[in-house]
Amino acid sequence: MIGEIDYRSCRIEDISYLFGGASDVISVAASSPAQAFRILENEWAHDRALHLVLILLDHDAHLRAKRIASEALEQFLVVPTTRQFVLHRLYSRPLPASADIPEALRFCVDASGKAVWGLLATLRDDQAKIRDVRERWELLDLHLFGTAREKRLFEQVAVEEGIFFTLCRDPGGITEKAFSQWLSNPRLRMFPRRGKVIETWAGAFVLQRKSTTPAAQMELFDEASYGHLVSG
Repeated sequence: MIGEIDYRSCRIEDISYLFGGASDVISVAASSPAQAFRILENEWAHDRALHLVLILLDHDAHLRAKRIASEALEQFLVVPTTRQFVLHRLYSRPLPASADIPEALRFCVDASGKAVWGLLATLRDDQAKIRDVRERWELLDLHLFGTAREKRLFEQVAVEEGIFFTLCRDPGGITEKAFSQWLSNPRLRMFPRRGKVIETWAGAFVLQRKSTTPAAQMELFDEASYGHLVSG
């Protein structure tokens, strides 16, 4: 990672060359280089944490890489904004068949990674909910968006703003107030039919869960379950 004292200015015509092919470019508005670098450091931490989680979950990843990932992740996931960034993306679709949560949990125990263990254990238990939310999203007709590209853009915003996560983890929070907040989200205002999209996609979950017990709040760490694994 490049620090503030290491940066070099470049010509505006070089920007497209430097970032050519990158799909995760962001624009940063800052009043000083120091502020810009603080923002970029946070973004770097978010990206690094997500990649480490994916390595830890990958059945085919090298064991040494998994061990390093499990040891490094704890310091990232105890930061609320980084943890939120990771959760919003992990809850946007079910884990692939290549994911190996049991092995990842064992690495967490070996590394004393309680925060990571708690996150992955809850993610494991929520796979059915995640699959349901994703399937309902996939069933949304393109006419609600206009084009396939618009649907992809809407999905990106829904992931980053935590709508997928909320539908999976916080059924008690899916109220008229939540709908209003989603509809007034500045990033969703570019979609003229956002109200119909959210109503068609999320409305079913509100109706389903009015008569069910709300899911327990996600905990960073389940002492009883973790202790059972350690003693076992």
